[in-house]
Amino acid sequence: SSPKTLPSLPIDEKMILTSNGMLELTALPKKVAIIGGGVIGVEWASLLNDFGVDVTIVEFLDQLVINESQSIARELQKQLENRGIHIQLGAKVEQATIKNKQVALTIAEQTDPLIVDKVMVAIGRQPNVEAIGLQNTSIKYSAKGITHNAFYQTTEDHIYAIGDVIDTLQLAHVAMKEGIIAVEHMAGLPVAPLNYNDVPRCTYTDPEIASVGYTSSNYPQDRDVKIGRFNFNANAKAIILGDTAGFVEVLRDVVTDDIIGVSIIGAHATDMIAEMSDAMYLDASATEIGDAVHPHPSLSEAIQEATLDNPPR
Repeated sequence: SSPKTLPSLPIDEKMILTSNGMLELTALPKKVAIIGGGVIGVEWASLLNDFGVDVTIVEFLDQLVINESQSIARELQKQLENRGIHIQLGAKVEQATIKNKQVALTIAEQTDPLIVDKVMVAIGRQPNVEAIGLQNTSIKYSAKGITHNAFYQTTEDHIYAIGDVIDTLQLAHVAMKEGIIAVEHMAGLPVAPLNYNDVPRCTYTDPEIASVGYTSSNYPQDRDVKIGRFNFNANAKAIILGDTAGFVEVLRDVVTDDIIGVSIIGAHATDMIAEMSDAMYLDASATEIGDAVHPHPSLSEAIQEATLDNPPR
């Protein structure tokens, strides 16, 4: 895949850059505006802030990381702002003017421009379906990606497509699993399609975000769902580590006791989510996770406590 761009922000990879250009920088700018508050945008903001760069995130929507729950997004915004990162939500960039080795961004309904040394456009990635020879095949595709079946077989059955070039989660571990399924299908081995609802989603900010399944903002409203929550400021290991920001949310179907979603924001969230991804894959109930002995002191106890919050009736 390749970075998406905006007509109002012509990319030169010198002053207005994509993630590709940012990786080629040989010196840190003093001030950077990141256009886009999705996963790529917040990860870069967190990284650059660690390096001492003055960062402003400009996001058109009314929350960061729109695919996560509102509670997770609010906590992330709070933690990033506590670190000194500036965040503008509901903000539309209309124009960029380069002058005196700086960029002045005109933002709708704002009198003064935002003046920075570099602008990074981070509004997502698009599949590379053009100029790779697809026009010489009968493979069906669109701007969203290549058409495929459950085993990643395209409309030319001897050609398979996986990863960012298809319309699935753009995550390395997803592409790896898709590749395994595709190769096993090629070899004629019995293989089950991937259930994307069981796939963990990870955002490598500080604090980290990890989730699997539904969130507290998008679960089916026709299901009776209880949301258990536990804050890391009451977790012994988090206190020992001196990093108590964040919480765990567990969504439980009241009727079946199934775990239908988990969201974590906090230290080592991307490591902790594996337990709940496995639990959903193995169809473990919230009660079973809550009853299982978790080591003390450990961050994983926050997962146990969240599953025990709002226990089954």
